[in-house]
Formats: sequence, C-alpha cells, structure tokens
Amino acid sequence: MKLLPRIKHDKFIISLTNLNDLEKEISAKGIRIYFLGLHKYNFLKIILKFKEIINKEKPDILDTYLIHSNIFGRIFGKIFGVKIIINSVRNDYSDLKIYNFIDKYTRWLVDKYVPNSQALVDYLHYKNNVSLKNIFVLPNGIELDKISNNLYGKDQIRSELKLSNDSFIAVCVSRLRKHKNIVSLVSAMRYVNKKIILLLIGQDQGEKNNIIHIIDRYNLKNQVYLLGARTDIQNILTGSDIFILPSLKEGMSNALLEAMAHKKCCVVSNIPQNTELVKHKQNGFIFNPKDELDIADKIEKAYNHKDLNEMALASYNIVKEKYDINIVAELYDDFMNKMIKINYK
Repeated sequence: MKLLPRIKHDKFIISLTNLNDLEKEISAKGIRIYFLGLHKYNFLKIILKFKEIINKEKPDILDTYLIHSNIFGRIFGKIFGVKIIINSVRNDYSDLKIYNFIDKYTRWLVDKYVPNSQALVDYLHYKNNVSLKNIFVLPNGIELDKISNNLYGKDQIRSELKLSNDSFIAVCVSRLRKHKNIVSLVSAMRYVNKKIILLLIGQDQGEKNNIIHIIDRYNLKNQVYLLGARTDIQNILTGSDIFILPSLKEGMSNALLEAMAHKKCCVVSNIPQNTELVKHKQNGFIFNPKDELDIADKIEKAYNHKDLNEMALASYNIVKEKYDINIVAELYDDFMNKMIKINYK
C-alpha cells in the first residue's frame, strides 16, 4: 500500500488468497491485482491460474512476501519462466520445521533475499546459511507526510475512557498473539504507579481471554484497557505519553516505527529487531521481556523521566533520516534496477 505506488516500475499484485479488505484501496492507487483463491482443495487449479497470469504479464521480477508466498513463488515462478526471484523476509521462522525443510532444498531458486531488518540478516546468514552477497536489507517505511501530531488531544482520549487529567497514558499497538507477550506486559502493570494507564490496541488472535484473566486476577480493570481493533490509532498515539512493545520476536515493527514518527518515547523488549530502532536512554528504554519487574521498572523510568520530549524527538529523527517511505521506495527502485541489469546482461 505504501511502497508500490511510489516505485517507478510497472507492477501488479498476485494474491494467493481471495478478495480482502485492502483490494479497493490498492486498486484505487492504480495497481492491478489478481486473486488466486487458494484453499485446501484447489492447489492444482491455482498453479494453473498462476501460470496463466505469468504467461500474460511476463514479469521480469517476482517479489514474494510471507512464508507460503515465498515457497510457492520461488518454485512455480522459476518453473514458469520468471528470471528473477526475490523473497522478502518479514520474520524469523525458525520454529516452523516444515517451512525450514522446504526452504533448505529450494534455496537455490532464490536470486536475492530481502529482509526488513539487520537482525533478520543474522537469521538468514547464520541459521539458514544464506550467503551475505544474496541478502539486501530493505526496511519498512513510514508515510511521514501523512502523520499529524495534532489529531487527537489527550483530553479527548481521557474523556472517552473517563481518565483523570493527571493520568500517564502508555499505548501498545499489537495483535493479541502469544509471541507478542502482552500477558507479561499486563502482569507488570501491577507493579507500577497507579497513574500509569495502559491502552491495548489490536485484534485478538488467541490471547484475549488470558489477558482478561490477568486483569481480573490483579484488579487492573481501572489501569489496563482492551480497546480492540481501532481505526483511529494515529489519533490515540498522538494523545499518549509513551509507546510500549513487549514482543518476544518481530521482523521490523510498523507499529513501533509509527510511534517513533509520532514523537514518542518507546519502551521495548530487548530483541534485536527492536534495539535496531530504539537505543536505551536515547529514544526509549529497553527491558527483558521475560522479567515482569524489569518491564515495570522501565515503564516507571519513562514515567519519572524529566524530559520525554527529548527522547521523543530523537525517535522522530531516526524515522525521518532512515525510514521515510520515500527513502525506502528509492532504495527499492535502485535495487530492482541493479537486479535487472545483472540478470539481463
């Protein structure tokens, strides 16, 4: 949605699955999109449909995203004559044994791996034996020109949740999944100052009941708010004091980048993907994600910090210098030009 409209090359999308919520928005940006409609019983049919699209479009490059697409694209892209196969890597898939087995024996089909963080370079190189010369890092990008820090005042979010004026608002934007470690964050809230309010924003993916249990167990209903999926996340970020991300693993968190773009001090777990963006005591605080007391301590340090604005500005400057979507799009265009030049000599 952010990257493709900004690149100069002609482009189109092939989705393994059926129509989705983004279709209208993508089409409105002038990007063609095909849907293969993958389900459990039509694999042969979608292979043939994929072949028809490749024969019609004759792409120079196939750039795939996420596990299933990476495997499908490298195998059938090569079979049907696509010269350049790129696998964009968004996360560490070490725990997926079947994927790793297939990856090991089809790796030779991939011309270049494109992770979105330096941390994933280590994963690809040391855990999967991918040569460094076959890796190109392309970070996630933020549309800085669309971010406003005046959309939603603190008074409005306080009014909605009936919070006192001296409440200190911490926001976590994350799907409620086990590896996002939200349970540990909520448990840590029983150790912090009662003026610190945690807002959890994100769709439930299996952890909501566990979170509610912790809230009830430690009587945190006036301190932790489950807001679910929201369409006004930018607004809520603007009205917050800090951003928290307690994940056990990430690729490169868009939510974290957006919080930094909103000039927020960020309190994050000590994993390579987060510490690539957040430097301890410079633009945020780093905690051990498996230590509830340490999580609480770093939240308290942010709460008691004399000048969060200094940290917040440091966060913004990092995004402005390295992760603005226009910078990322230019990197991507240059990368594709080089790949085409190398492979079409």
